[in-house]
Amino acid sequence: MQSSLCWLLVVGCALVLIPHFATNVWAKPTDPEQLAAMADTLKYLQELDRYYSQVARPSPRSDSGRQHELSKVENALKMLQLQELDRFYAPRTRPRFGKR
Repeated sequence: MQSSLCWLLVVGCALVLIPHFATNVWAKPTDPEQLAAMADTLKYLQELDRYYSQVARPSPRSDSGRQHELSKVENALKMLQLQELDRFYAPRTRPRFGKR
């Protein structure tokens, strides 16, 4: 109980004192040259990101068509195999429900 009260007092003091000392840092005006340099840097980074995102990551359309066609063929083959197995085992089984 006493430990939590001590921590609460420390946190309360910190919340009161931090804004008092930090106002000088927050009130500092920004340099227009620095803002212009940051804007130029952000534009440069956006251009780099646009360029390298096209180079590093292939577009989804470039390979998805082939994969989609392969998956259709694979699904068709699996369906044919299941139908063949069904034709093979159908005469060998009894109906599960019905007259016995």
